[in-house]
Amino acid sequence: MATFRKRGNKWQVQIRRIGHAPNSKSFHELKDAKIWARQLDVQADRRDLPSDPKALQRIMLRQLVCVIATL
Repeated sequence: MATFRKRGNKWQVQIRRIGHAPNSKSFHELKDAKIWARQLDVQADRRDLPSDPKALQRIMLRQLVCVIATL
């Protein structure tokens, strides 16, 4: 989900999704910020965004074993 903030004369967009690295970018126009946020949401839905390496550190070995055991 995207968060929009007015910072000076620019708009900052911050996007956070579980399992993905946070993304942020600044724009002069709110319209451009919304377009960029929508594009990243679509990429995340299609799983085209790179994974967050820190999310892998939070996975426990027992969780992996359980997933493999169900295959």
